[in-house]
Amino acid sequence: MKLSYRELSTNRCLVKLSGPLMGDLAATLTEELNRLSKQGFKQVILDLAEVPLIDSRGLGALITGYRLFGRKAQHFRLAGLNDQARLLFDLTGFSRIFQTFEHTAEAVGI
Repeated sequence: MKLSYRELSTNRCLVKLSGPLMGDLAATLTEELNRLSKQGFKQVILDLAEVPLIDSRGLGALITGYRLFGRKAQHFRLAGLNDQARLLFDLTGFSRIFQTFEHTAEAVGI
């Protein structure tokens, strides 16, 4: 998995992931989300358009992000989910918790 981020404004950032979000690589995302929270970011948008697969540890990393940014859907947004991720969210009930968007531009613009 490759991870990069850019600051959108003083308290907002966009995190772009590419590659499978699974196993030990989910720990990398968790560490990055913790770091961003400590830096004072209040809103994080995750671009998942290039993430072909999310496993249970990857889902755990996303839940950590949700908790870190105030447990409010508008503060932790997910964009570009593929069919596997949407199915995972539907089966686990997380589609009711996470705020998801078809495209990153849509998530950033709201």
